[in-house]
Amino acid sequence: MFKAVISDAKLFRNIISAVSTLVEEANLDLDPEGLEVRAMDPSHVAMVDLDLPRDAFQEYECPQSVTIRLGLDGLIKLLKRAKANEKVMITYNMETKKIELTVRNEVKKEFIISTLEAVEEKTPTPKITFKSRVKMTSASLREIIDDAQAIGDSIIFETTPEKLIVLVEGELNSAKFELDKNSPAVVEFTAEEPSKASFNLTYLADMVRAGASSSEILNLEFSTNMPLKLEFPLPQSGSLSYYLAPRIEAE
Repeated sequence: MFKAVISDAKLFRNIISAVSTLVEEANLDLDPEGLEVRAMDPSHVAMVDLDLPRDAFQEYECPQSVTIRLGLDGLIKLLKRAKANEKVMITYNMETKKIELTVRNEVKKEFIISTLEAVEEKTPTPKITFKSRVKMTSASLREIIDDAQAIGDSIIFETTPEKLIVLVEGELNSAKFELDKNSPAVVEFTAEEPSKASFNLTYLADMVRAGASSSEILNLEFSTNMPLKLEFPLPQSGSLSYYLAPRIEAE
């Protein structure tokens, strides 16, 4: 029997919604140390990696490792039945292969969720060396992304030793955004070498909006023409990370 108590239903719903930005269903890998979700989107352009250690839960019991596959939209709809800051208890019966979600407020609500057949193949963590790293406020990058979407559908990140430059070009218009390493929006800035890479703006916008709902700070990491990593720190050393493949323009 697996049991976990979540103290903030809205935060947990936002985290699961962030995963569902890329995939409709996913494996939840549970073990005594915590919960992990790692999945590729259907086009294999992007990946989501969620790590919630046991300390991220108010209560956590998992005597043995188990993998549960769920349709995420159904779970999110039921989590919406709980108010912000309300406790939610999730239990999994290994014999019936059913999940019970319990919400306690004026009325005790119990929902039974059917699981799916787990996909055995696991997605490996990308092994990438990043040359540029920017730790910054999520709101600042979200504002840049929102502005960029008014111009085009691809975006370029570029670093110099002193700043992060974001470029976007449309058919008629273009825009340029600059964040100096000493900007109030920048927490940490490292550029081991100048880096430049282009990415699909639609994917990136979905990631930034989803992650920003769970974390006020993000880590942006990339190298020239290599995948981008976008990490959102979560409470108690948890993390939500996205990886996005670069757009390589034909010469």
